[in-house]
Amino acid sequence: MRCIYSFLFIAFIYNLGYSQSYVQLNLIVKEKMYVDINVTIVDSVVNKSPLMLLPLPFKLTDMYSFESANDVKVSILSKGQNYTILSVISPNNHPAKFSIINGYELGVTQEGKSEFEFNTSFPFITNPERELFERPITIDTINIAITFPQEFDDKEIGMSDFLFEKVSKQTYQTKHLKLHDKESNEEWIVFPNPFKSKIDIYKLIFALIAGFITLIIHLKAIRKKNIIWALSIFILSSILVGLFIYFIITIPKPLEIMIWTATAIPHAIFGLLASIYIFTASKLQCTLTGQVTIDARPAQIANIMLYKIESSGTRKMVAKKHQLDDSGRYTFSKWLKRGTHKFIVQANMDISDEVESSLMEISRGKRKEITPINLTSLEVK
Repeated sequence: MRCIYSFLFIAFIYNLGYSQSYVQLNLIVKEKMYVDINVTIVDSVVNKSPLMLLPLPFKLTDMYSFESANDVKVSILSKGQNYTILSVISPNNHPAKFSIINGYELGVTQEGKSEFEFNTSFPFITNPERELFERPITIDTINIAITFPQEFDDKEIGMSDFLFEKVSKQTYQTKHLKLHDKESNEEWIVFPNPFKSKIDIYKLIFALIAGFITLIIHLKAIRKKNIIWALSIFILSSILVGLFIYFIITIPKPLEIMIWTATAIPHAIFGLLASIYIFTASKLQCTLTGQVTIDARPAQIANIMLYKIESSGTRKMVAKKHQLDDSGRYTFSKWLKRGTHKFIVQANMDISDEVESSLMEISRGKRKEITPINLTSLEVK
């Protein structure tokens, strides 16, 4: 600190001017509410002092760190409520450049938006510090550019007195601002919280996964191929999907409606496709159902093979099941071409003989009951 004040004393004696100097602050907004600040002190006079004082109209965070070339030295000379004064030592032959990593932490408005605010009048500065603004080594003009991590709609950006103007898709910039301007007020710019947007995407993904998991409850209804259920689901799903597409196209923030409907949309899409499947299957599939018993009791597990009888008389196994319901019943559904087709079912267990059903003729769109198959345990036989 004693060394810094020695430099100040030398600079004051020589009265080396900075009337043409200003500082460019490029603020890079990161996702976790912190801002990196790239600093460039430009347009200085030729015969300048290597020591400069840079007042910042905001307070640096406790997480800050300086990054600069080896011949540029930066340190905090003083700080207080909503301000920081930096001392910068830099060679005379080029502009001073350095970065402040995690230099500023964004505020949050009541609406949940991010906010960058500063006050060029330095209302909380002490009188001895205020005198530094009269010294020629103190930079008294500032230009602030803020770059967002993504492009926002102009309607989502708010600012005080139209202070910032858009210079690129993601960057807004001020004109030259005079530091220590007693007539200036607190300035600010607000914009959508980029971290909140990422959280919203996580919510959307989570809700979609939850929606797909709960689709299991529909599987039983699909197996039964209930036409009334399919018609009801088709109508409701069509309405929901239609409204979803309409709002996604028309509303300015589609992500919000996507989050609200994320759990329902998988059900709607699945229901729509499932109902179409049931309508189609009812016309193009045949359904064969039957029962298997073992010693006059419903079988729970058995080897059940469905054979199709070809025109040549040969058998071709087209389906196989092992699990039956509590009443020993099974169901086969097969897509068929036009015409009449012949099937036969064969069943056996490790502890029983092998029994087959009678020949069954069926065409697509039909449902028939196969003659019951009664197995007998080998031990009993």
